[in-house]
Amino acid sequence: MNAPLQVSAPIALGDIHDFEECVGHHVWFFLEGWVDLQTAVDNLWRLAERWLLVDEFGADRVQHTIAVPFAVARGAL
Repeated sequence: MNAPLQVSAPIALGDIHDFEECVGHHVWFFLEGWVDLQTAVDNLWRLAERWLLVDEFGADRVQHTIAVPFAVARGAL
């Protein structure tokens, strides 16, 4: 039986500080080799969308919040 996937509406489950903590966890996952960079960033972006952070702070701020810790971890900054 095929039924359409029902996805609940996005709700603000966390704030930007909670999101920054999640970014730190994903950086660690990446450094440990548990996920590749693209998967980590994609997961974080989806989380930011679900938590309505992109709407609240804008895409540039969210991208910066994701990018800087990964750049530091990779030695690019």
